[in-house]
Amino acid sequence: MPNPFDTRPSYIDTPPWKLYTNNPDTWQAMLATIRNARHTIDIEQFIFVDDEIGSEFIKALTEKAKAGLRVRVLLD
Repeated sequence: MPNPFDTRPSYIDTPPWKLYTNNPDTWQAMLATIRNARHTIDIEQFIFVDDEIGSEFIKALTEKAKAGLRVRVLLD
């Protein structure tokens, strides 16, 4: 049973890394993580394209921002 006095963020208990070698699997995992976020979202992406998957990311990030989460996106 979780300790009700434990104030550590829940991500501390999650596995640190998972390697994806298939882009559709990667995008779906990233979108699921965004949709399950509860406090903040910080995302860095090298390539961001205005296509179907890009629109899904914009929609998911916008919904979370409207729900009151801090959302930060870094594109390089």
